[in-house]
Amino acid sequence: MSTDQNPYEQMLSFVNEVFKNASMDNSDLSVDEYAKRGPTMPKEAMEFLFGNTFNKLGLDAKTKLFLTLAGVLAQGMQSEQVLRQTIRHLREAEVSAENISEAIMLLSLFSGPLVTTKALKITYEISEELKES
Repeated sequence: MSTDQNPYEQMLSFVNEVFKNASMDNSDLSVDEYAKRGPTMPKEAMEFLFGNTFNKLGLDAKTKLFLTLAGVLAQGMQSEQVLRQTIRHLREAEVSAENISEAIMLLSLFSGPLVTTKALKITYEISEELKES
């Protein structure tokens, strides 16, 4: 997940990775393959950009990611790629798969059993991918 790199170096590396992926010929990729190429923002960069850096009394990046997860699930998970990206970023922010699963189960009241099952499966898949890397 995170490295011992300077947060600014991590952000620069992330931006370079985004541009590198954007400049590649992606015309033959499926939507799933394209989503896998998208880099995960480092924890420190997320906290700097989306955390409470500019508003000390504001929400931290983890809380904002959980709100994003709630919104994606409450809308019926209209985009699996957005859910995958949100879960990958939660994991990068050092949120355990168990805590993500707990939030998904809580949100099942709004998303229904089909979306809940799919979201739990995706959480498991991402956790397994992270164990392998």
